[in-house]
Amino acid sequence: MLWLRHNGARCLLWLMLALPVGGEASEGQLGARLRPVAGNPDALDFALEDRFGEVRRLSQLRGQVVVVNFWATWCGPCLLELPTMQALWERLSDDPFELLAINVGEERSTIDRFLTGFDPPLGFRILIDPKMRVVHEWQIRGVPTTYVVDRQGRLAEFAEGGMDFTNDFVVGRIRRLMDEGG
Repeated sequence: MLWLRHNGARCLLWLMLALPVGGEASEGQLGARLRPVAGNPDALDFALEDRFGEVRRLSQLRGQVVVVNFWATWCGPCLLELPTMQALWERLSDDPFELLAINVGEERSTIDRFLTGFDPPLGFRILIDPKMRVVHEWQIRGVPTTYVVDRQGRLAEFAEGGMDFTNDFVVGRIRRLMDEGG
């Protein structure tokens, strides 16, 4: 019975994450839009290993605008987002900006095998949340989900579903947050 309770809850969470969070995602398009986060609460800090074993903390990036994206290798819209995330990262790499892509629920070996298919390789940070601890803490309902954290460490914007990170609206919102200083 304990096994069922523990694993049943995990299966339910996986099912919730696997279901698309919007019509755009179910169609495999990148039509999600950034929306303001009500009240701009502080972003919950986390410490996760990147794919090379180095621990990264969100709080270490205070003073920069940080895009935090939750994704998985089996998520179609997530896969469509990754090249646009790379383009955004390249475009803003000289600015007070960081992009963290948090893989949810998968092992490092699975992620590494998947990422070998990108040529050139993705340059932004890929963090690993194999036990979905941060997914629970941040109350993520599905993937992909993206948050933009302002330079003071507050949640400023979010999107649920696949998003084109090269869209002028998205880039403009991020630039506005960078210009607000820190």
